[in-house]
Amino acid sequence: LPLAQWLQERQTAVCGTLRSNRVGIPLDLKATDVPKGQYAFRRKGDVQVLKLHDKKVVYLLSTMHNATSAPTGKWNHQGQMINRLTVNHDYNCHMGGVDKNDAMGSGFSAMRKTMKW
Repeated sequence: LPLAQWLQERQTAVCGTLRSNRVGIPLDLKATDVPKGQYAFRRKGDVQVLKLHDKKVVYLLSTMHNATSAPTGKWNHQGQMINRLTVNHDYNCHMGGVDKNDAMGSGFSAMRKTMKW
């Protein structure tokens, strides 16, 4: 996570996902068991790492958000308002096609055998 700190020192905000084996994720956060629908976070200065369990466990990194949630305007089956983390909402709104492109291309090999002409 030194890159996030370096960018923050140069007034560049960061918001994105992390792989679970990334160097620098706090070990106590990795060891924390997060139930489905819950989250845990650790903060060091302006850099925040968040572990969220939605459909699967996702690690988020942000230098511009707090661990706060906001109402989505949707209701669950029990009639309760659904809240969503602001970092998760902003990431999904502004990620563009980068992660979608990576996800679509991950199922295909770049080294395909082709016909020789």
